[in-house]
Amino acid sequence: MAEDDAFERAKRYHRAGDWPGAEAGYRSVLAQYAAHVGATCGLVEVLYRSGRAMESLALIRAAVESAPAEAAFHTTLGMVLTQEGAFAEAAAAFARALSLRPADAETYARLANALLPAGHAQDAIDAARRSLALRPDHAPTTGTLCSALSAVGNLDEVIALCTAAIARNPQDRALYVNLGWALREEGRLDEAIACYRAALAAPRTGGSTTTCSSPSTTTPTSTASACSKNTNNGTASMPSP
Repeated sequence: MAEDDAFERAKRYHRAGDWPGAEAGYRSVLAQYAAHVGATCGLVEVLYRSGRAMESLALIRAAVESAPAEAAFHTTLGMVLTQEGAFAEAAAAFARALSLRPADAETYARLANALLPAGHAQDAIDAARRSLALRPDHAPTTGTLCSALSAVGNLDEVIALCTAAIARNPQDRALYVNLGWALREEGRLDEAIACYRAALAAPRTGGSTTTCSSPSTTTPTSTASACSKNTNNGTASMPSP
C-alpha cells in the first residue's frame, strides 16, 4: 500500500536521525491520511527532538482532542509532558491511556516514572508493580520500583528486590548501584562498597535502569514509542532514536 510505503520511508528517516526528512515524510502521510496514528505520534516526536517542544505539544493536544479514544495519543502526550517536567499532568495522561488500553506494561512503567517525581511514591510503587506483573524482570521498571520503595523508606524490600534481580541480571550495573545505595543507607558499608565495585566491573550498556541516588531524586527510564502497539506503528522511541 502507498500509505505503508510512505510511512516506512518516514520511519527510516526518523531512525537515521534525519529530522527534516522524517518530518516531511510524516506530514506527507498525514496529508493523505489525516487520522494516521503512527505518523501523528512520529511527527510529535520529531518536532520535540528538533527543539520545537511547544509545537510538538500543541500537535499532540490537538490529536487527543480530535480522537480522545485513541490510547496512543494520550500516551504520547504523557511522554512529551514527562520530558517537559510536567509530571502530574503526564501521569494523568498515562492514566487515561490505561483506561483505554489496560494491561499495558510499558504505560504502567511510564506512569510510575511520572508519579515518582510528582511526589506520589506509593502510587508509583503500585504502577511499577502492575507493570512488572505484566512484564516480569524488566530491569528499568525494577529500578523505578527500587527508587519508589526507597522514597517511602522501605529499604529491606529494595535490598531483597535488587538481590533477586541481580541473580537474574548479573550484568546490570544499575541494580548493583541500587543495592549499594540501600545497603549504605542501612549502614552496611562493606557490603555497599562490594556492590559499587561490582557495578564498576559490570559492562557499560545503553540500559536505563533507574538508580536510587536518593529517595527524592530519580531518573526516569527512557520511554518507548507510544505507537508501538498500534496498527500504524514503528516510530522510534523518545528520547533516543
